[in-house]
Amino acid sequence: AEKEVENTDPNLAEMTSMIESSVMDEVYPAVATDALLKILSDPTQAQYWPRVVESFRFMIVSMGIKSVSFIWRVIPAYLSVLRQPSVSTDQNQMSEIILYNLSKIVNTVKEHIRPYLKDIVECLNDIWNPSCECDIIELLSHLARFVGTDLKLYFHILLPRVVEIL
Repeated sequence: AEKEVENTDPNLAEMTSMIESSVMDEVYPAVATDALLKILSDPTQAQYWPRVVESFRFMIVSMGIKSVSFIWRVIPAYLSVLRQPSVSTDQNQMSEIILYNLSKIVNTVKEHIRPYLKDIVECLNDIWNPSCECDIIELLSHLARFVGTDLKLYFHILLPRVVEIL
């Protein structure tokens, strides 16, 4: 019986290494995304939201273009947190953290942010305030760089806000 176990162990190790190289690159980010999204969706965990937002950015920037497969879950969560009042963190500070990290994500996923453009612009309009104008303008410049003229379709939403700055 011991010989059988010894004979199957190398096969198990070989199978595990084959799984790791092909599937685990997708499994680990999926598991991490699920765990982080649970924290972001729970207002009682708001004190952890800044770290969660930074964790997503780190994961997406590290994975590069491979992260496009799960940003459909991350971007709406970011926008949801931006729109709701923060329980334990100063709202302006939380907005700055999310906007900064969202800018980094846009730089990573580039034109793949296009499906979320309208939602992002509408959210920016909803949360616009003088304390985060610089962060919003920076994000808009990144969006303009990667989605080009598509931003024009939604810029009318922000135009009154931008004119106020001038």
